[in-house]
Amino acid sequence: MNAAWVEHTHQVLGSLELLLAAATDSETAERGYVITGDEEYLEPYRQAAAVIDSQMRHLRELTADNRGQQQRLDSVMALVTERLAILRGVIDLRRDQGFAAAQGEILTEKANSFTIAFAASSVRWKIPRRPCFKERRTSDQAEFGPCSSGYFSEAGFSPADS
Repeated sequence: MNAAWVEHTHQVLGSLELLLAAATDSETAERGYVITGDEEYLEPYRQAAAVIDSQMRHLRELTADNRGQQQRLDSVMALVTERLAILRGVIDLRRDQGFAAAQGEILTEKANSFTIAFAASSVRWKIPRRPCFKERRTSDQAEFGPCSSGYFSEAGFSPADS
């Protein structure tokens, strides 16, 4: 049973990390396009959108039985959706109004706040998991009861759905 929880924890954290990487890739592609005006820079942006969609669905499935995690996922999804809309807006500005208009939007606080907000959101997922994750990994008990660290219960996690 412990190995299954450890694997599940790895899946959730891995999917979250892939989601962040894809969001970062989409931003990198958007900025490459803004700088160059070359549409080929948008291909990684399009690919990242597909990865984001896939990882969001995967995270939704992995956390389906935990309302707290579903609420955190809703927050992450809102951040990512907002960020992709901002990126799309900057891409459209570059196409329609040129480099200076797109550059101005990138330099705004709104365009740069995503990474900080996403990182804070992902930390809320990771911190409660670490102490219990270590406990699970080192426990030799056949049936592992509720995590005794207290971190899971404070954050709305339970060992069955981490």
